[in-house]
Amino acid sequence: MKIACMFIPHFSLKCEWLRKYAIRDRPTLIVETRGNGNIVKDWFPDDLGIQNNMKLQEALTKINDPYILPWDVDYYELLFQNIINFLHQVSTAVEYIRPGLVYFDLTSLYYTYRTEEEIIRILDSGVSRFWKVNIGIGKSKLSSYIGAFIGPSDQMGKEFSVTDLRWRKLSVDLLPISARNKVRLHQFALHTFGDILTLDIGSLQGQFGCEGKLIWELVNDACTEFLNPISTEESLHEKFSFQDPVVNLQVITTVAELLLDRALSRIKCFGLMPRIVSISTEGFNGGSWIKKYSFKEPTVDKNRIFSRIRSSLEGISLSEPLESIKLMFEQFTGERGFQGSMLSQVRKQDQLNESIRQLKANFIEDVPIFRIKEVEPWSQIPEERYALVQYVP
Repeated sequence: MKIACMFIPHFSLKCEWLRKYAIRDRPTLIVETRGNGNIVKDWFPDDLGIQNNMKLQEALTKINDPYILPWDVDYYELLFQNIINFLHQVSTAVEYIRPGLVYFDLTSLYYTYRTEEEIIRILDSGVSRFWKVNIGIGKSKLSSYIGAFIGPSDQMGKEFSVTDLRWRKLSVDLLPISARNKVRLHQFALHTFGDILTLDIGSLQGQFGCEGKLIWELVNDACTEFLNPISTEESLHEKFSFQDPVVNLQVITTVAELLLDRALSRIKCFGLMPRIVSISTEGFNGGSWIKKYSFKEPTVDKNRIFSRIRSSLEGISLSEPLESIKLMFEQFTGERGFQGSMLSQVRKQDQLNESIRQLKANFIEDVPIFRIKEVEPWSQIPEERYALVQYVP
């Protein structure tokens, strides 16, 4: 299997350029707040010695009079979703890492296109030239990432592997292993991939255990790691852009009701019911916010949905005028009916399953809910008789 990596350098900075054209030639820092401190996530110009996750105070000593912007990951993910949707149309497996970085399987494309140059041309044509994407191809995620990260633009799409002379000069700090073992590699004078290529797998396992085998496989480009593809979820959205920025909450509430009417009219004919409804806005000064409303029972009842939206908008305090507002439906289900059980224990189990589904709908990441399952009741060791397994309602 051949894996491709699409990497967009300074993706968050380019996203900010789209909504703030005036800062394109101005020194800029994009900053994320963590606890009581601020760290730099992106910057311009690129040749100032600033590094990712550098403290803001240190970065300010390297750049003069920068324009400082907050890290808006929701906005970046929204723009990158368009690229992911395109990749889902051409590849059977797409693994999203972060805004600006994604892996995808090339196997299906080889049935349609004969050469890698044709594949790269199709991929490049599906993404705006504004992003200036880098695409690397390799047998593993590591080799494809390195090909996209350091490969020159005139060699974009050419497979990068252990046979390339530049491979031997790469630092071991690029390996996806623990920080402790990276330090130990340097202590053993193993600073580059070339140093590790002189060793056999047994020597590395003797010093680094299970991770020693992983190090050997990564450096020899023999890692059989598979992609962890993301699932595609259907969604529907309606957007309204104001002719002039507004701050009147009554106007905003009226527009939200109009968007809700439009969205409901589009899905009712298909018999679909959303479990999650979200409202997002874009402000005059570039700020944005999003509110999500989840429903225990999927619904198309306008009064039920709009009452939730109206109650949350009435208590909101706007920090800037709004330029646009968007309403989105997610996690569709068909119309459902329920038949209750006469047995109280069965009803409790049904209620538990429904509560867990609702809990999963409220959180983006998987909810860590487990149940105790009997696996070896005959074992003399108590710890082996039961195991924790993921609870699937």
